[in-house]
Amino acid sequence: ETSDANLTLKYKSVEQETKFRIENISRIDRFRITAGMGAEVPFYTNNTFQKIYTINPVTVNYQTDLSFLKYSFFVSGSYTSADESFTAALSLRTDAATFSDNLSNPLEQLSPRFSLSYRFAKDMYLNAGIGRYYQLPPFTALGFKNQAGDYANKSLKYMGSDHFTLGLEYKPSANLQITLEGFYKRYFNGLSSVKDTIPVAGKGVDFGFVGNEELKSDVNGRSYGVELSTRVFVSDKFNLIGSLTLFKSEFESLKDGKWTPQSWDNRRLLTLAGNYKLPANFNIGVKYRYSGGSPYTPYDELKSSLVTAWDVRGRAYLDYNKYNSEYQPIFSQLDFRLDKDFYFEKFALKLYLDIQNITNSKYKNPDAIVSTGRIINPTAPLNQQRYEMKRIELNDGTLLPTIGITLEF
Repeated sequence: ETSDANLTLKYKSVEQETKFRIENISRIDRFRITAGMGAEVPFYTNNTFQKIYTINPVTVNYQTDLSFLKYSFFVSGSYTSADESFTAALSLRTDAATFSDNLSNPLEQLSPRFSLSYRFAKDMYLNAGIGRYYQLPPFTALGFKNQAGDYANKSLKYMGSDHFTLGLEYKPSANLQITLEGFYKRYFNGLSSVKDTIPVAGKGVDFGFVGNEELKSDVNGRSYGVELSTRVFVSDKFNLIGSLTLFKSEFESLKDGKWTPQSWDNRRLLTLAGNYKLPANFNIGVKYRYSGGSPYTPYDELKSSLVTAWDVRGRAYLDYNKYNSEYQPIFSQLDFRLDKDFYFEKFALKLYLDIQNITNSKYKNPDAIVSTGRIINPTAPLNQQRYEMKRIELNDGTLLPTIGITLEF
């Protein structure tokens, strides 16, 4: 706010949708059939002023008022055997939008899906599923305008994914359930930046907003792994829920065709949550979370130190030639909660103490790179001048207590 010349970013957007949906549900013996349609009219406004740096500083300034029609048709059928040892479901859905020719043909977004569950032995179930899913690109991408004032992303397609799952489930009673499941997901028509060929989804983990640039629908990805989960209930006193997931999440690089880690490729996730009901209406609960480190892209220190580059955005630039080439350390956290309930004739008073990260664990983030404000070569031409840079350690993780009071009448 010091002066108009210092402004680097001014962004305001509004997204709203008016939705209509109608469906009919029929039951014929052991079959359940659902069919219907939906329509949505989104309204999106965006007023953006932004300075960016490529080789030379560029100013992006556009205003968007976007509205179009989205519509869908769907039909599904399910069957459950009389002894509930076999269930199956089959469905078909299609989506379309009038924003562009690439999005308006509903036959190009057909989404068949099938799932089944079969009890092949006592207390043992075989579960399987296969399906295709589509999602419209975000309004930030559809509403972006180039310097000529035209919508620059008319060529985008629906983002799609194919899901395959196969698993075993052991359920001897309503109090115990153990599931082992393998999964494979194939992604296609993902969004990439025309400027640097980097997937837009991976840019969303950084500060700011993404997608307000020229994009293509040319990113392929995959995610696969196994998950072991369990649920244990002992009357109304104790319950335990846990899951362990081992997986990989990658995309096919547009530069060399190699499979590269996605920004959420933590490789391993563990969650354990338990709850125990004590006498006198006390309740105690704990949750433990463990995660492998996320991949990250290191900073481009040479580019970030350039005076002309730093002055455009006031923060460091990532080196996309080393996209997601490094991993952060593992992270774990233990949460604790204690509840106490008081019941009266006409109301209930409930108190709780919640402590997140009770062990005060610290998570090491990559060091931040910032300018000291001192130019180390002030006599050089402007486009060659560089700031002296420094590193700042970034550690997350805070012990966070919360006290709560609830009244129920």
